[in-house]
Amino acid sequence: MQIQKFLAIALVGNECFFTDASWEKLAAYLPGSKVTSHSAIDLDQAAIENVLAVEPIQYPVVKNIYERGGNSKTYAEFSVPALSFALSKGDVVVGATSGITGKMYSSYSKEATVIRVAYSTSDVQATYIGCKGGALSATPAGTTATAMTPYILTTGCFQKESLTITTASGTVVVAPTGVPTTKAGRTLQGFSTKAEGSMHQKYPKGIVLALPTVPPMAAATAISPSTTNIMAISTMPTSLSWQRSTAGRQASPKAKATWTSRAGLPCCARNASRRAPPT
Repeated sequence: MQIQKFLAIALVGNECFFTDASWEKLAAYLPGSKVTSHSAIDLDQAAIENVLAVEPIQYPVVKNIYERGGNSKTYAEFSVPALSFALSKGDVVVGATSGITGKMYSSYSKEATVIRVAYSTSDVQATYIGCKGGALSATPAGTTATAMTPYILTTGCFQKESLTITTASGTVVVAPTGVPTTKAGRTLQGFSTKAEGSMHQKYPKGIVLALPTVPPMAAATAISPSTTNIMAISTMPTSLSWQRSTAGRQASPKAKATWTSRAGLPCCARNASRRAPPT
């Protein structure tokens, strides 16, 4: 299996840099951004395996975990009196009693009666989150619930408490009508059913290519069935689109591609090809 290393691209002023961000390693992989919540999807798999290990197997429980998850992208769902103001995705939220922090999961208009608050996550995988629920089971006797166990975790959950929310217009307070429900916004079902539509489209000869939608004004590198690493690059001044795929058995000719910074200045010419592994 071919392993590719992806680099973070940083745009600073008119300059462009390739960099490996200093995040905690996942096994031998060094991510280029914070993915502690993303990688916690493995705990949904662990939860399913726990259920499958007990006879008779409770398949409805397995399906529930698959569809609803509980470990990744957790959020609190509150019932609230009809809002008299709008809230925006990303607005910072603080629980008045618990001190728990998060951000608005989505944007909400006036009169909304249900809001979701995404829990803050840590850069450290072992303590990435303090609240988990969804379809997870209660912690078995003799086991201590932590962020890294595939069970319900309540040590860092919002309570029935007032929420102080910082919006672009100032600070507002919302008083939920009850204890929030803990849910997960990222699930195994979501990963499984959205992968093909989100990442790939079929090449006429059956080769799978990862191709972004390239605007008419943009330029892209040449694509051929023998290309091993296919790169398509939008050179619009305000955008940067870079996706790769492996296909074919022959190495592509070496080529160079140039990106533009947000100011429209060319930067970062890099070799865009890599030799295919032996077959």
